[in-house]
Amino acid sequence: MARIARVDGQKVTLETGATAGLRPGDELNVYRSQRYFDALDGTPELADAGVSITLDNVHPDFSTGRLGTSSGQVNIQRDDVAIIW
Repeated sequence: MARIARVDGQKVTLETGATAGLRPGDELNVYRSQRYFDALDGTPELADAGVSITLDNVHPDFSTGRLGTSSGQVNIQRDDVAIIW
């Protein structure tokens, strides 16, 4: 699981890299992080964004990849989560 640090069009930067086992060419599914404060604990929930990221460059502490569609079309933002299954 990796948190999205930056989004610029189709380019995405993740806060996780090779030290977490990520490799170039890995495909991660994107999930929207939502938090509802109607209860005292306010636990986060993940909703499938229906888009994936393919990694291009992987460094020890961060990685970059590309979305299949523009981030504005599916509203991918910083702090959303990318998960490899």
